[in-house]
Amino acid sequence: MLPKKCAGYYDKEGVLLGSAAACAPRFVDAEYWRFTPLGLRTLLASFAYVEIVPELSNLGSFVRTTNLALTTFLRYQTARRIHSVTLCPLLNLFGLALEGLRLTSNDQFTANYSVRARKAEVPIGG
Repeated sequence: MLPKKCAGYYDKEGVLLGSAAACAPRFVDAEYWRFTPLGLRTLLASFAYVEIVPELSNLGSFVRTTNLALTTFLRYQTARRIHSVTLCPLLNLFGLALEGLRLTSNDQFTANYSVRARKAEVPIGG
């Protein structure tokens, strides 16, 4: 597995930073992976310390995924351009507002996870 190989290239204090998709449309045909927290922990088992944080809650992820779907479903480039400067920024602001209100901490439908892993057993920043 790639993370095990990566772990071997770091020195004793080596740190891995990453972002992993959990729910997203296929952006290119050569994509292979989507990850859950347990899947990420399994892939990063060779690291002594692993922290996995959802990038958004369910609400923010829903708005983000809706925005991606609208962009994907718009057939014509002109319509995509108009969307990118009108509805897309408004949806992004709406998602940001929902996240700011902290109406839920549920991350079951999160779109991405941020990952920090370290070879040494000392927590990152500690």
